[in-house]
Amino acid sequence: MLTALLVIAILVFLIVVHEMGHFIAAKIFGIQVQEFGVGYPPRAITFGRWGGTEYTLNWIPFGGFVRLFGDEGETEHGRGSFVDAPRWKQAVVLVAGVCMNVVAAWALFTGAYAIGILHVIDDPSAAGARLLVTDIVPGSPADAAGVRAGDEVLDLADAKSAHAMLTPQGILNFVSIRGGQDLTVTFVHAGATTTSQLTPAHAVIAEESGRPAIGVGVALVTTESLSFAGSARAASISTYNTFFIVAGGLGKIVGDAIRGA
Repeated sequence: MLTALLVIAILVFLIVVHEMGHFIAAKIFGIQVQEFGVGYPPRAITFGRWGGTEYTLNWIPFGGFVRLFGDEGETEHGRGSFVDAPRWKQAVVLVAGVCMNVVAAWALFTGAYAIGILHVIDDPSAAGARLLVTDIVPGSPADAAGVRAGDEVLDLADAKSAHAMLTPQGILNFVSIRGGQDLTVTFVHAGATTTSQLTPAHAVIAEESGRPAIGVGVALVTTESLSFAGSARAASISTYNTFFIVAGGLGKIVGDAIRGA
């Protein structure tokens, strides 16, 4: 039940933010917004009318809408009509919905980084830095040792008590020259510290069969909060990356549909 309510709340938020983009652009260009509604009709509550726009709450809680004068119906002409606005203004009003979603994503990312969420860093001396396992190659030495994605690596040492630098590159360098040697890995799994033995081997990673590996992907991360400027910069990168991930996913869906897959 709680999950269903959360899904509805997220859906309403995303659509209302999207419609807010259309609303703001229309107001800027002098296009009359007759109604801004949260949810879909039938109408439950009318909050009032301001600036020529009626604000309503509706019974079907799966989004929201803006009703523009001249958006539907060839008879709605005149001042403030959407259909009479220049084509470029119509285009901006339409695209503004997606743009507002991008702005909302950036704002949410910024807030999350400012509060403190798990994010990748480069400096191992940064406050709260931890080395986390991001993925495991099935059947690899690390997999056999019980290491799992999400575990924190505390130490990796050889029989001569040499220790790897706890960075992605440090682990790579340490392992790549110790093929066939027994190593000791200490890691935190499900809140418990565990020590296991493993041996780097060749052909663990198919595309790098000539290099010894243990079969883990790792990333240096922290949950320390960032300054507003740092949060804004990190949020810009995350928004950019996420935008293209989503666009690529949608493109794949369309491509698969065309190919009948």
